Amino acid sequence: MKYETNINSSYPTNFFYINEIILVISGLRFPNKNVHALKRILYCLYSFSLYGTALTFFVLEVLKLSDTVKDPAKFFSHIGLLFTHIVGILKACLLYFGRSRIENVMEALQNQNFHYESFEQFLPALKLHKSKRRSAGVTILVCFLFWYSMAGLSAFASAWTSITMNVKGQHFEGNVTCYDFLPFYFQIPFPTETKSQCEHAFTFMVVALCAFAWYIASHDAMFCTLIYCLKTQLDILSEAIKTIRGRTLKKLFFPTNFAILHDKDCPVLEKALYKELNHCIKHLMSLLEASNDLETIFTYITLSQTVGSILIISSCLFVAATSSKASTSSTERRLLSEDAQSNQHGSDDAAAAVAVVPMSAAPIAGTSGTLSSPTLRSSTPPLTLQQQIVQLRKELREFKESQVPIKSPIFFSQAEYFLCILLQLWLICRFGNEITFSVCRGSFSYFTVFKSIR
Repeated sequence: MKYETNINSSYPTNFFYINEIILVISGLRFPNKNVHALKRILYCLYSFSLYGTALTFFVLEVLKLSDTVKDPAKFFSHIGLLFTHIVGILKACLLYFGRSRIENVMEALQNQNFHYESFEQFLPALKLHKSKRRSAGVTILVCFLFWYSMAGLSAFASAWTSITMNVKGQHFEGNVTCYDFLPFYFQIPFPTETKSQCEHAFTFMVVALCAFAWYIASHDAMFCTLIYCLKTQLDILSEAIKTIRGRTLKKLFFPTNFAILHDKDCPVLEKALYKELNHCIKHLMSLLEASNDLETIFTYITLSQTVGSILIISSCLFVAATSSKASTSSTERRLLSEDAQSNQHGSDDAAAAVAVVPMSAAPIAGTSGTLSSPTLRSSTPPLTLQQQIVQLRKELREFKESQVPIKSPIFFSQAEYFLCILLQLWLICRFGNEITFSVCRGSFSYFTVFKSIR
């Protein structure tokens, strides 16, 4: 009971506590000078090694781009991953170089000068505590999906499972290489002639993907938490304006049913009401400034993320649709055309054979009487219908083998990546709508000011 009373009356100390922990893990929040020098040095080494691994992996991805041009499916998927990592690098730079502006917005949203006391059903502290728990849940969920599913366990498990199932010893057989087991394409910078060396490449890939995942998750979680905190503050301000008269009467120790014809007849009440109204207006101006700062900081990154997500989703669906549709439709068309041509040629072969013989024995018009035979188109004998069907089935089987099987680990790794792109787009749209709804609800509450001050 005491805990519930404390929650209802006291505001949360740090709304962005979980986000700060994520920034520390991502290597994007350097410790203060109060921290021991050795800890600061170790953290700097950790941060630079993490960022260096991610940047090296990105360069190796660019070097592998020319090898994927021949295969449209590989090319489009590789381009999507490259664009995702470019945005990840930009997000990391924004969190590092723009941390002072972000901290200013965080302080503005947690300004203690705009704390309101509870009144009847108006519980601003409790509302902010609930919003903090929800934003923390979204932050953990985003980091979990980006870290473990997309970058960590999914990519490493798919590669390790594939190489374990297909390679029994330490050496590869035939034309199989380490690149055949990678879920994502990049130029391996060291030799991978054995199975153990290939597993080192998997480890390097996982570390780089985890770094990108942390950068992307830290940015998106911070953006969503700032938006959600702003939305909560707008809701609190809306309720504060609705209860402005009741809270003022409570402060002045007036009865709740106190009513007069004109507030100017009670100068104390009128002065207190204007003071509280001025306080709400200052709070509104502070929130509008914070909203403008958020738009200035995140607008270009959010725009690039939205456009990139749409392009990546479109390319993935395009490759999936055209590959399966082209394989079936082209095979059916060729089988039908070959069947129709074989039926037509079967009836014309006899007449053609009879017509060729006298033409070859007769003299050609316009010659001096010497016999000459027409030049026949010589080539290998045409394939029969049965041979053509066998060849088409062979091509179809080779095409299916070149695609990623649905039950393979690599397929699940790529599916997780696709779902994470959808999650990014959903977060931007979802929390953007929260601000829109809060502003609409708040605009209606402004009319209560005219009822509160008569």
